Amino acid sequence: MPAEEFGVATPEKRRAQPTVRQSVGKRRRLQNGKTEAASIAVGSWVTLIAESRRQVDRLKADVACLVTSVNRESVTATVLFPNRLSLFLQQHDGAAVRFRTETQPISRLRACKAEDVTELDRKMILRLCSVISERRGEVASNLSTEAKVDAAVNATAVSSTLDGERMKAFVSCVAKAFAVVQRDIMEKVKLWSAMAEAGFAEHEIISGLQTLEDWNKIMIADDTVFHV
Repeated sequence: MPAEEFGVATPEKRRAQPTVRQSVGKRRRLQNGKTEAASIAVGSWVTLIAESRRQVDRLKADVACLVTSVNRESVTATVLFPNRLSLFLQQHDGAAVRFRTETQPISRLRACKAEDVTELDRKMILRLCSVISERRGEVASNLSTEAKVDAAVNATAVSSTLDGERMKAFVSCVAKAFAVVQRDIMEKVKLWSAMAEAGFAEHEIISGLQTLEDWNKIMIADDTVFHV
């Protein structure tokens, strides 16, 4: 009678068992990865899994970064580290801050604890305000009087799409939208939707957001809006 019928592990059966255990472990890791990926969204604070044992990668993995956009097709996300090297001025007049983000596979991202989000948001906004203030002073000291006049005229021209009362209403609606999510960081599409529901036309939303960014009231990085 064959040994298998007595429950005896034959050499072939013993060799097959580790393969089964690996398969189960792999499925579990894949499932955990999918669950983690599903929790990553614009505005999420995450940490990176160190790519290597090099010190630079380990230090990078110790710092929380913010997801500014997500590409589900390529399963990647752009992230922004809250340091001065990731913030720089692109416009010569100092009107707007631009961000230097980097793309990472979502599989390397791990969501931060929910209780840490508020403090991480606060530190990011404080850093933004600090950089804006410093750079504005540097740029202003280097601009000629004629350049300052031109900048003021251009700012007025941009904001003229919305008149005084309409712009006041726009600013109020933006503030309410951030108050609803109870954060100073918001997904751009959600803010856009809130403004549309408030009765603003597409061209008004485009103009209003640009004006607020020129006034340093909001900052936009990829698909993320900061309320400063």
